[in-house]
Amino acid sequence: MNFDLESDVRCLRDQAEIKDIVHRFVTEADKRSAEGMVNCVSDDVVVSFNDGAIVIEGAEKLREYLIGQFAEDGTLNPHTRGTHAMSNTVITLNGDSATAETSGITCLATPAGMVHIRGVFYRDKFARIDGKWRLADRRHSCGWQIDTEGRVAPPLLV
Repeated sequence: MNFDLESDVRCLRDQAEIKDIVHRFVTEADKRSAEGMVNCVSDDVVVSFNDGAIVIEGAEKLREYLIGQFAEDGTLNPHTRGTHAMSNTVITLNGDSATAETSGITCLATPAGMVHIRGVFYRDKFARIDGKWRLADRRHSCGWQIDTEGRVAPPLLV
């Protein structure tokens, strides 16, 4: 078995950077930060939510969409609480491009007293642009969902 330390270290670094983007993107969503999410993507990103029900092309269109979602009258308004817990991520590297498949659980508590718990799956494509990995294509799907009564607690922390 041959080892190439430089190549092995680069592979591990690339995988860590890609996994960081996977986690950072949803963490910024939980914080309702459109800018934080857009900072993870390429200018020509394509994002598909809910098995293609919503498709957004381009970072600027994504920013506009997210700002609307996070607005007071948006689906993910400031009075909701969301948590993404990403788990299994499998990354395949191919030079300056990569793919990743990630499964996870999301929870959304609404002021109306509902909690939505979903099993989600992301199929992502990444590109190394100017030496940095960026999310270039995201396909989001939901495998299952449970809706139950609950409450948003504690009150908004500002």
